[in-house]
Amino acid sequence: MDEDGPPRTRRQLLRTPVGALTAGKVFSTLAVWTTNIAGAILVFDLTGSAFFVGLVSVAQFTPQLLLTPLTGARADSGDRFLQVIIGTAITALGSALLTFWAVTIGFTGQRDALVMVAAAGLVGTGFAVAGPATSALLPALVRRSELADALALSSLPIVVARSIGPAVGAGLYLSLGPIITFGLAGVLHVGFLALLLQLRRRVRLLLRSRPAGSDGRIRAGFAYLRRSPRTVLQILGVGIIGVGVDPVTTLTPALAAALGAPSSFVGALASSFGIGAAIGFIALSRVRLAVGIMRLGAIGLALMGVGTVLAGVAPSPPSPSSASRSRAQA
Repeated sequence: MDEDGPPRTRRQLLRTPVGALTAGKVFSTLAVWTTNIAGAILVFDLTGSAFFVGLVSVAQFTPQLLLTPLTGARADSGDRFLQVIIGTAITALGSALLTFWAVTIGFTGQRDALVMVAAAGLVGTGFAVAGPATSALLPALVRRSELADALALSSLPIVVARSIGPAVGAGLYLSLGPIITFGLAGVLHVGFLALLLQLRRRVRLLLRSRPAGSDGRIRAGFAYLRRSPRTVLQILGVGIIGVGVDPVTTLTPALAAALGAPSSFVGALASSFGIGAAIGFIALSRVRLAVGIMRLGAIGLALMGVGTVLAGVAPSPPSPSSASRSRAQA
């Protein structure tokens, strides 16, 4: 983008395509978290197995692990908006599959849990296609001096969706059922898709936006990793953190059952994770420069570890009477 002129403030950026993209991502990410939590409750109700709930996460993240190198290279050389549109359409198919199954057949037995696994695979494939291109859009939409603020805005949808999405998903599923829950998620995805189509007409990006002389092939990326062990360690660290936070979705149904709590507590547990992220996002952004990014990261990891340990020692087996009351309330 043209570098002429002073950098725009975050408020000014919100009045540009960056703001529209951020708003659309709020609704799309909210749809994903709604589906994830409702799906976790559904699968646990059908199977009573935390393993099956974990299988949903495996189905969602495996396509991202396998396809992201390829789609990332494609985002460097292709039409980024088109790639995001295709990925969002694939993600919407996951909600469409769940809605269709709920309307025509219904979720009544353990085999129906496999439909949730298949839908999670579609969502993960959509993420793998759209994710790299979405990240690559920002540098093309803002000036270099505005990139830090644009990145901060791009993290806002995740914080918002984590804070309210699980509670919304659990509440919708338990009060209105799977048809309404998955149908609304699909509507949110389609709305984001329509916004992307409109934005693509407003913003013209070069089909080949890589700097001249750069190598966008996948093997060039692996060659860079061989030359940069520190980057490899950073990627491994992010992966380990991801494994550590996955129980927020995977184990909350089993944890709620162990506590003798109703199924609605699943949404409260997962939303509390998002609320903590939102508080940290607001509070820690004010002390980032004073504390230092490395020390701030260490503090965050320590807090995550403490929270995980507390969650592990908190549950106590419910009495038979309390467990039966919880099932009746659910």
